[in-house]
Amino acid sequence: MEKCHYCDNLAEATSWSPEIPLCLNHFNRYMEKKVESTLKNVIYNYHVTLEGRRLLVALSGGKDSMALLHLLHSLSLKYHYTLMPLIIDLGLPHLHDGITVCKKNCRNLGLELQIYDLKSEEGFTIPELIEIDGHTPCSICGLIKRYILNKIAVEHNSIIVMGHTLNDYTYRILRALSLGDMDTLRRLSYILSQGKRMAMRFSPLHDIYEIDICTFLRINGIEYSHAICPYNDFRIYNPYRRIMDSLEEINHGALRRLKRTFFRRLKPTAPKVNLRECKICGYPTTSEICLFCRIKNLWMKRKAKA
Repeated sequence: MEKCHYCDNLAEATSWSPEIPLCLNHFNRYMEKKVESTLKNVIYNYHVTLEGRRLLVALSGGKDSMALLHLLHSLSLKYHYTLMPLIIDLGLPHLHDGITVCKKNCRNLGLELQIYDLKSEEGFTIPELIEIDGHTPCSICGLIKRYILNKIAVEHNSIIVMGHTLNDYTYRILRALSLGDMDTLRRLSYILSQGKRMAMRFSPLHDIYEIDICTFLRINGIEYSHAICPYNDFRIYNPYRRIMDSLEEINHGALRRLKRTFFRRLKPTAPKVNLRECKICGYPTTSEICLFCRIKNLWMKRKAKA
């Protein structure tokens, strides 16, 4: 068998880009260094002290969030932050498996999992909202999750940490470009600064390939949920997935170069947005009443008529 590039131990995996055979310890270090680069970016370029801070880790139980949890935990002693793992129970059946997996992984790491039950706290579930609202399932789910995560992070003076990978960002860039969606391209970022009643958030996996995430989980024996959201429309995602796979096959490392080039040279400047406080909840919005509160009010009115 092939030996590790850095030591005499047998290689257990090969990193995707660059392609280097690595033993367990050096593959884990390769992954940690990717995460560390974002942590250092936050510290030195955004002037944020992570020491003593609480990181709210947004979990789903899927492969990306489980890898994120374990990588952040392995670096917590070095950077002296604490982790607050959180999963939002959206009332979607596939999340039951995700919650179970999150509980098991948090228990193994000695962490206390926070579960936010959307039905108990807000009075509705995602399937119930989809029935009354004109938004697509993914857009309304994303809106609800962003609002809840920000609310909890502000209440606990925490920084939100997301599990979006290199593949996720490349997909968003390609789709937005193909649709001419300049608003999405302007808003796209893997680090968002803190504002008034708006928690800072960042994605430490933004420069890591999905295939490396899968390898990390496999060689470390980390369990994750394979459940698929019933609202996931693969007809939209799969064509872009095939394009991304073809780009990598033709030119190894193409997705990373595409993402880096976009953020360093091509990303359009986002116009300054004048935010004000929602008159109902007090959280930032561009209108008198934020979209979350408008949707919640619509749900309450429909419920009262029933």
